[in-house]
Amino acid sequence: MQLTADAYRTATPFDPAAALRFIDAMPRSVRCPICHQECAWDDNPARPFCSERCRMIDLGNWLGERYRVPGAQAGDESEGGSGTDDE
Repeated sequence: MQLTADAYRTATPFDPAAALRFIDAMPRSVRCPICHQECAWDDNPARPFCSERCRMIDLGNWLGERYRVPGAQAGDESEGGSGTDDE
C-alpha cells in the first residue's frame, strides 16, 4: 500500500501505526553533504556521506579548521580585566 502525504494528513492525529506506515513509505535517500550526490541511507556504512572518500574529505575539513563557529577567539582578553577575580 502506497501511503501519500494526503492520506497521512487525514489519518487519526495520534495513530502511531499510520505514522510508521508513512515513514516506511518515504524514500530512504539523502544528499551527500560534500559532493551533493544522491545516496542511499540504509546499508550505507559511510552515511550521511556517499562514500568513504567524501567522509575523509569532511574529516580533513574539520582537521584543517575549515569549519568554524562564529564568535570571539578563545583566549581573547579584549572583554576587559586580566581574567582573575582577585582584584
